[in-house]
Amino acid sequence: MPRVKSLSSNSQGGPHFKILRANGFEVEMALPDVDLSQEDKVISALRGCQASVAGSEPYSRRVIESLPDLRVIARSGVGFDAVDVARRAMMPESSSQPLQVCTIMRSPSTRSDC
Repeated sequence: MPRVKSLSSNSQGGPHFKILRANGFEVEMALPDVDLSQEDKVISALRGCQASVAGSEPYSRRVIESLPDLRVIARSGVGFDAVDVARRAMMPESSSQPLQVCTIMRSPSTRSDC
């Protein structure tokens, strides 16, 4: 079963989790006392996960390359300041790690741009 972990402190609920579970994803929440500003903690939290509901934690080149199972970084909110989108852009389509980066919109009347 594919694993999704929410690291975003402000997305502990929402319709997207129900949709993910209904479609066969195992959804986990990060522990609230983990300091996700540290790359090692992000890597540890996401090891073995295929997707992340991301907050403001860093997704540097090192983090991305340390998580070979990661296929989706879905930012809760707007912007990609903490995501190395240049690293994603340099990945060839034939890469062994295809990675999609998108946002999850907050309003129920809007949809995600994933």
